[in-house]
Amino acid sequence: DILILCGSRAGAENALRVARRYLENELKLTVNTTKTHIAHSDEGVKFLGVVIHSKYTRIQRKKVVRLKQKLKSLTKRNRGIGLAAIIRELNPVLRGFVSYFRVANCARVLKQVMSWLRRRLRC
Repeated sequence: DILILCGSRAGAENALRVARRYLENELKLTVNTTKTHIAHSDEGVKFLGVVIHSKYTRIQRKKVVRLKQKLKSLTKRNRGIGLAAIIRELNPVLRGFVSYFRVANCARVLKQVMSWLRRRLRC
């Protein structure tokens, strides 16, 4: 995956042309034309699980939904293990998610997820 940032549309089209030629001719890679596009950062650019806007970066919604599904499977009530063991299983998942997405402005989203998770743990 590659992201090229430019100041103008003409510059972006030129960079795309040069990058495609280099990737296909020099490195012998194929460029996926369905995923390759030019977008403005005001609309948001999806890249590696985050959406990059002009003034901020946020986590994609589907990544948060997937995290909650994983946490829900780890915190099922009928698992028959204690709270301490569940927390030991949750820690690596939460640390990994936060470490990967720390580049995004995600404090509010993480607070909501942690609030939801505490509510599940109390059950």
